[in-house]
Amino acid sequence: CNSLVVNGSAGVGKSSLLAHVFTSISEQDGSYFLQTKFEKAGINPLATVASLFDALCEAFIRDAQPQVKKTVAVELECALGEAGVIALSSICPSLSRISKSFVNDSTYQYMNRAATVRYCFGELLKIISSRTPPIIL
Repeated sequence: CNSLVVNGSAGVGKSSLLAHVFTSISEQDGSYFLQTKFEKAGINPLATVASLFDALCEAFIRDAQPQVKKTVAVELECALGEAGVIALSSICPSLSRISKSFVNDSTYQYMNRAATVRYCFGELLKIISSRTPPIIL
């Protein structure tokens, strides 16, 4: 994973510059460009990360061929299990449009969502990115 940190005073155009550069790159090579601002996340930065993953799922749903969507759904369920997919779907609602796992109250009640989420986000990114153009977060 590569990362880029842009720092500067408010209002100098950091966000506009990044949006222009990465939008141009993503249009050229078909990659996904997802952007957020963490300083506006308040006390729940996980919500900001979840919104990025939800946007990734939306882009994947929009662009992927039906067979690729089915393959990703199978890979996600194999890698995460039904409980993992359910945990991520509760945070990333768009994921439920890729994987059709349904909430089983007894499974959901006893699973440790906090321990599962980090691993699940990593697996989601790994599986989707193996079937898509580059992803820029």
